[in-house]
Amino acid sequence: MNNGNFYREIIKQSPFGYFYGQLIKDNNGKVNDFTILDINSKFENIVKLKEKDILGKSVLDILPSFINESFNWLSFFENIKLNGESSATEQFIKSFNGWFKVHVFYYKEDYFVIQLIEIHKEDEFMKVLIDSLPFTAWAKDKDGKYIYVNKKYEKERGLKFDDIIGKTDFQVWPLDLARQFKEEDKETMTRGNIKNIYKFSFSNIWVESYKVAVDDEEGNIIGTIGFSININEEKKIKSQIEQKNKFLKILINSIPDYIFYKDLNGKYLLLNDSSARDCYGKSEDQLIGKSDRELIEDREAVESFIYQDKEVVTEGKMKIYEESITLTNGNIIDCETIKAPVFDEDNNIIGILGISRDITHRTIAEQKLKESEEKFRQLAENIDGVFLIREGKKMIYVSPGYEKIFGRSCESLYENIESFGDSVHPEDKGKYIDNKKGYITSKDWDKFLNSIENKYFDETFRIIRPDGETRWIWFRGFPIRDENENIARKVGIIQDITTTKEAERQLERLRTEFFANLSHEFRTPLNLIFSSLQMIELKLKGITCDNMTNFARYTNIIRQNSFRLLRLVNNLIDTTKIDAGYAEYCSTNYDIVKYVKNICNSVAGFAKEKDIEVIFNSEIEEKIISFDLDKMERIILNLLSNAIKYNVLGGKIEVSISPSEEFIEIYVKDTGIGIHEDKLPYVFERFKQVHNRLTKVSEGSGIGLCLVKSLVEMHGGTIEVKSNFGEGTEFIVKLPDIIMNESKEIMVNKNQIESNSRVERVQIEFSDIYGLNI
Repeated sequence: MNNGNFYREIIKQSPFGYFYGQLIKDNNGKVNDFTILDINSKFENIVKLKEKDILGKSVLDILPSFINESFNWLSFFENIKLNGESSATEQFIKSFNGWFKVHVFYYKEDYFVIQLIEIHKEDEFMKVLIDSLPFTAWAKDKDGKYIYVNKKYEKERGLKFDDIIGKTDFQVWPLDLARQFKEEDKETMTRGNIKNIYKFSFSNIWVESYKVAVDDEEGNIIGTIGFSININEEKKIKSQIEQKNKFLKILINSIPDYIFYKDLNGKYLLLNDSSARDCYGKSEDQLIGKSDRELIEDREAVESFIYQDKEVVTEGKMKIYEESITLTNGNIIDCETIKAPVFDEDNNIIGILGISRDITHRTIAEQKLKESEEKFRQLAENIDGVFLIREGKKMIYVSPGYEKIFGRSCESLYENIESFGDSVHPEDKGKYIDNKKGYITSKDWDKFLNSIENKYFDETFRIIRPDGETRWIWFRGFPIRDENENIARKVGIIQDITTTKEAERQLERLRTEFFANLSHEFRTPLNLIFSSLQMIELKLKGITCDNMTNFARYTNIIRQNSFRLLRLVNNLIDTTKIDAGYAEYCSTNYDIVKYVKNICNSVAGFAKEKDIEVIFNSEIEEKIISFDLDKMERIILNLLSNAIKYNVLGGKIEVSISPSEEFIEIYVKDTGIGIHEDKLPYVFERFKQVHNRLTKVSEGSGIGLCLVKSLVEMHGGTIEVKSNFGEGTEFIVKLPDIIMNESKEIMVNKNQIESNSRVERVQIEFSDIYGLNI
């Protein structure tokens, strides 16, 4: 067989497309075309042309375009001729809409044989695509043998591709799973092209698989394909949801309130145990899917519940209802029911959630409260006093007694709660308010009341009625707290004590007159006693006898007790003058440091007789202030007298002076027996004695410290006491640091201040201290 015949036989019998041709050159030898000289039948099928329409034509006309525009037939042929060998390339031919492998063989001179093999390149793309899937994928024939698995399948199963292909599940998976997969494949092929979903667990991983049957062009089942997804996380989430739902169910069932959920048709979808048991006497399973019409015989109650449900759905918001419910045990209870619409993700109402709470005890309590309030109202309206009840800044109750006592309408207090301060006497407002303006406004008073509204307030003060009448009232205020200790209300009780105050004033006036008369009656015989005593002492100076010592002792006793009586009389007279407003205050600019020091020096000898040391200290050497010399002497002598009287043998008395911002402070501190803490508030009260008369070594009338306080206050100062029982007592006197105008200054005679009369005043003040040589 010659070469020509051999060539023709090859291309005619080949299942691939072939064509044979020659390069066409110009006069310069440059290739400018390729003419097709022969073809086989497969090539005809590829180009979809007859042989007569192909032969003698240019390859550029028959195969005109490639997806790769850089490919050129003529250059390709010329390169092959130069290299003297065959060459191949894969190109997508647009006109044939497919991929072809173009294999060019150099035959001789300018002749070439070209082979076209159609390739399915999209299969490769599909394989890459399937291998890149994040889940396992596979294909089996109808006998269950694997014909393909993706990379994910290999990784999950831990086997190579070649170890799986051609094998069945019984060779790849454990026996129990293989049996399961076989039954699934059988069912899948039976059901045709319907997708089938299955689940299985392997190595603690839950997997969901999807399988479908594959048929050929004639509709015959040839196998199955499938893929599977790891649903372990989904399974875990579902398990968590189930656990939460279980916990929620337990929680709802443990709540004593009645909880339920209905759909829009009124069918129950959920009830807690309390609701199912107490309201219907059944289990939740017996009630699900049923409506109130099917469960409740009371038609009126049913219609009420249906109306409520419609109202909640129509308005689209929570509603609260109060109603009576008859339980299965026959008890009728009062309930507060909260119903709210339930929305889906599209904000559409899909049901109604309800919670009912037994408020029978609250209803009973409210009824009792109403009855109690009515009794209180009747009581408050039939007594002479005043009851005030306040909530926040609003007065919620004022008893009729307010109009009788204050002469103002109750409405005025309802409208303006601050108007209460307008009735208070300005001088009495000043008792409770530190106001330096010289006058007190109603706002000042209201501010004070607000400052004490969280505490108990128990005071007496005066009010001025609109008609100008002044009355005394007793006002007690206290807060009412709720269970959380927050103030719920504030209550005030007011009584008119004008009559009582008038009686007290009359009694005080009578007492003052009595003491004044008594004092004067005492002073007359005392003067006679002192005169007689002086005469006796004068006569005894010229007499000498063995009994002179006894005479001297007796006269000393007479003198000391006369001084005691004179001290008592003087104190009574001074307190009477102060109470009546007749006490004179004669201030003088003088050195307070020097004055107090001189008094301390005057009493040092008396203190020494009791083995008590008097120590004087001052932070300043000199300080001129305005004070009444006589009254200041009475103050210091009284404090020193007490310090000696209640001190102990070998004790000390420290007197010190120090300046402060607006005051001069005088401290008198002893190391004596001290005062009980519960007695301290009564130290400055008249006729109050804080020591046991059966145990103390000295006696007093209980007037001295009361008088001292009054004398200090006449100076515009204050006095306070500090004491620890068994350790000692300290009195602190604060005097205003002020000086009189020069025009008002009174000249002081030094001899007057330091005269012997002070010795007598010391003797009088110290006369009730036993053991002193007065």
